[in-house]
Amino acid sequence: GDGLVFVSDSSRARILVLDAGGQVQRAFGSTAELGRPTGICWDPRGQRLLVIDTTGCRLLAFDALGHCLQQVGERGDLPGQFNYPTNLALAADGRVFVVDSLNFRVQILDAALRPVSTFGSVGRGPGSFANPKGVAIDSDGQVYVVDSMFDNVQIFAASGQLLLPFGSHGSLLGELQLPSGICIDGEDRIFVADGGNARVHIFR
Repeated sequence: GDGLVFVSDSSRARILVLDAGGQVQRAFGSTAELGRPTGICWDPRGQRLLVIDTTGCRLLAFDALGHCLQQVGERGDLPGQFNYPTNLALAADGRVFVVDSLNFRVQILDAALRPVSTFGSVGRGPGSFANPKGVAIDSDGQVYVVDSMFDNVQIFAASGQLLLPFGSHGSLLGELQLPSGICIDGEDRIFVADGGNARVHIFR
């Protein structure tokens, strides 16, 4: 709300805080605290920054000044455990959706970061995952998951029911190669980081 931008600097294991003009205001974190920070999300209700530590297989919560408030998770495939998670998204009701990449699932946590449920499994067909990366949630609460191996985006109901996949391999309009990130704005426009094509795709 104050225009600050938080950036996960993965190789340096720290979080940069930029002002609206892109100037660095401060940084926090270290290799002792964060193995490889990747996915990041500001929680306005809890006034906290949620950070995925991929190599640490955990989720951490920081206040705006960088003080660690909470950390959850360890490597594994049980509820509340992760296997190289990559990204996360925050639902309007406070639930946190984590892309648990090498468990080939999306894990749902409540606002207190306790495990609630999961959906997805390894496979080649619709509704399954090969290399899930990015996740975003639209204004209707539908969950969009980018899979960089399938070169597509799959839309799920919050319950985990598959609604629609879109995108296919290629370089034409609407086609993707190794997509990784996704963001949905206030108008429900869908921005997909189309890594292999070195571009950003915009869908409605």
